[in-house]
Parts: sequence; C-alpha cells; structure tokens
Amino acid sequence: MVQHLQKLVQLPGRPAEAAPVVAKQLSDTILSSGMINLKELSLVSGKAAWMAYLDIYCYDADGALFDTALLSAVAAFSHYF
Repeated sequence: MVQHLQKLVQLPGRPAEAAPVVAKQLSDTILSSGMINLKELSLVSGKAAWMAYLDIYCYDADGALFDTALLSAVAAFSHYF
C-alpha cells in the first residue's frame, strides 16, 4: 500500500504514473457532467475558443485521490463558468 501511494505522490519532476489516468477520468467526468458548456468558450464559431487548464497538485495521497481532485476542479471552475 505504501509503495502504491509513493507512486502517486512524486515531487518535483515528472508526473506520477497515475497522473494521466486521473487526468483522463477528470476530463471525462467534467465534460460529461455538463458543468462546462463548451459553446460558451467559443470566441469565433469554429475558429477560436478559450481554453481552460486545471493543475492539481497532490502533496499527500492517502486515498480518494480522484474524489478530492474532482471536488477541487468543481470548486475552481464554479468561480469561472
């Protein structure tokens, strides 16, 4: 269990192995929830749009990594969209 957690928390340097998996899950969940209306990000239809980035830094992963990352994302995006 401790070895698994060490793979999730890795500073500084490259992201941990779980980072792309969690990022994909977050992206899929946020987009499918309808929390962000992609049409509202459009500046010029079919040509230009705003892009939203979300960086989440996990300093201690003691379980529920996806849940806390999703809660953080919802809190961050609720102020802008």
